[in-house]
Amino acid sequence: MKLQDHLPNLRKALLIHDTHGLRTLYRARKCTAMRYRWDLLWCAVDAGHFDIGTLYRAGANDEHIDTLLRKAVPHL
Repeated sequence: MKLQDHLPNLRKALLIHDTHGLRTLYRARKCTAMRYRWDLLWCAVDAGHFDIGTLYRAGANDEHIDTLLRKAVPHL
């Protein structure tokens, strides 16, 4: 399975946590878009909505995962 094949499940898991209020908070704190993407990922992982291990087992490194995150999460 290619990394790109994980995108629909990743997007679905992240969008559960991607709220207007959270975006407003991150903007107010002047957090980077990268920080927001990764925090959303870890929220999804902690909530059991996504298994990040599937990406690492598919050969991804953090740069690959960030590329997927940029595609999955609308810009902050």
